Amino acid sequence: MLFRSEPTCRAEDGLALSSRNVYLNPTERVQAAQLSTQLRQIAEALRSGATDTSTLEAQATQTLNDQGWKVDYVTVRRRMDLLPPAPGEALAGACVVLAAARMGQTRLIDNLTCVITGTDATVDLGVVSAAARVGGTERPCDA
Repeated sequence: MLFRSEPTCRAEDGLALSSRNVYLNPTERVQAAQLSTQLRQIAEALRSGATDTSTLEAQATQTLNDQGWKVDYVTVRRRMDLLPPAPGEALAGACVVLAAARMGQTRLIDNLTCVITGTDATVDLGVVSAAARVGGTERPCDA
């Protein structure tokens, strides 16, 4: 079985574009960007050499819960097999940071890929749409 990865289309504030976003009220829509913010913070910590993924996951979960989210999961996985890294495992190669959480009645999901090679790392933030909403409807990325 072959899986192909495509960039995530994002609004300018980082929220992954999804048909589910239309269910967010204006206040929830502003708060929804915090999901991608937490993923970026985990990816930045990994890029800086952090290896305690359990602590990073717990901190992001707690932050989101404190902001009114109901978190299903925030997790770091090896990209090649989607298994969790062993405790303290240096994440050489690609990993993915995944999350699913509810803001109000809306369940949002997101992910970021982080590629780590030696002391260098890149984070795939997806594609930012220049105009995420047109007439109240999310539009596809222009990529």
